Amino acid sequence: MASESVERLYRDQGGRVWSAVFAYAGDRGVADDAVAEAFAQLLRRGDDVRDATAWVWTAAFRLAAGELKRRSSLSPNVPERAYEPEFADTRVLDAIRALPERQRAAVLLRYYADRPVTEVAEALGMRASTARVHLYRARNRLKELLGEEVAWI
Repeated sequence: MASESVERLYRDQGGRVWSAVFAYAGDRGVADDAVAEAFAQLLRRGDDVRDATAWVWTAAFRLAAGELKRRSSLSPNVPERAYEPEFADTRVLDAIRALPERQRAAVLLRYYADRPVTEVAEALGMRASTARVHLYRARNRLKELLGEEVAWI
């Protein structure tokens, strides 16, 4: 993949990927690192990547999950902001953050990133049927937390 294509993808999707990873991780440093590394890896892989958009979303979430595990015992370090979260309704963001980690990631990848369930499952290292269960439970929990107001679930 040419660097111009990666740059265009970064301009088009970088902010959305960052917002979703931030909503998932709740840590700006994790979001910054995961998104930057995902795009850097995409540049290195070049033409080996078939669907760059899907690959970047998957890589960013996997990197963030790994970083969260690594940082679990450390206090968060708040770097300068590269992006601002795109979520206008903080109630929705707070409700998403209240979900268990896998449900939170599944919801963000499926409904915010608009990825098919098979890609959600691949990104989270699970079967599609398991991803569907996480999505089902997450939707039910979000409806409990937010009422029927949430149209995107």
